[in-house]
Amino acid sequence: MHDQLLRAAKPSLAFAKLVATPTDTSWSQAYNAGSLFACLSLTKNRSADDEETSHLVSLHATGKELLNILESEFFTLEEKNINTVKKAIETSLEHVPPTISVNLSMALFKDTVLTVFIAGEGKIIMKRGGKIGTLLQGSGEEKDILCASGVLSNNDTILLETGQFAHDIADETITSALDLALPNDIAEALSPQIHEQDDGGQAAVIIAYHGITHEANKESETLADAIADGSTKGAASFTANDFNSTSGNISIDYVNGQAASSTLKGFQDIQQTVAKGN
Repeated sequence: MHDQLLRAAKPSLAFAKLVATPTDTSWSQAYNAGSLFACLSLTKNRSADDEETSHLVSLHATGKELLNILESEFFTLEEKNINTVKKAIETSLEHVPPTISVNLSMALFKDTVLTVFIAGEGKIIMKRGGKIGTLLQGSGEEKDILCASGVLSNNDTILLETGQFAHDIADETITSALDLALPNDIAEALSPQIHEQDDGGQAAVIIAYHGITHEANKESETLADAIADGSTKGAASFTANDFNSTSGNISIDYVNGQAASSTLKGFQDIQQTVAKGN
């Protein structure tokens, strides 16, 4: 099964989502469309100047509008590179009222390349083999959208986290959960930790990557040798004096090949020749 996944013609992505119960002051959502994944949290600012208008703002409606705009901007891009995707994120954030703080962690998979983005607070980690590392982390103090890109390996596991999730869930808990192989199992292990916290801004997406890698492509370029046993397929070469080739089509060279006799060109069954000689 592992070898079949490694040699898959197209990569496959298995994923699971985690979202906390919303509160009056915080809301979150986990999003997926094709190879695009994101987790989003919205929090009402608690300054005294905002108290009079904060009740008029719906976090749910604002979040849905943000995701709709992001989806519209992203999927109409002719070329999806770091700069164009960052612009799509910026456009979606323009519609959020100043009384709301936004945390967005996003990942885009394209063939064997992963590109990740963070706006506001958030964290994106990866497990590769037995090692876990942080790909990108935003503190919320950065004015620009953070981004990073790199080549995937088979069986990589990526965890997108909102800022609230990163603050509330201990690193040891995440490390223990990532010992599990399937995203759904990882989500089940982390779910009780989310619901222990009274924070509606917690959200995460777990994504497991299976598919083609540069190593797999390199292996597929090397074929084993063919064997003349009627069944073993593989790479073969042909003796120049006995065969012709035209546009990849191989044929017997009757003119220059082994002679059947001193006067006849071609090939003859040796057993028949011996029988006639007797």
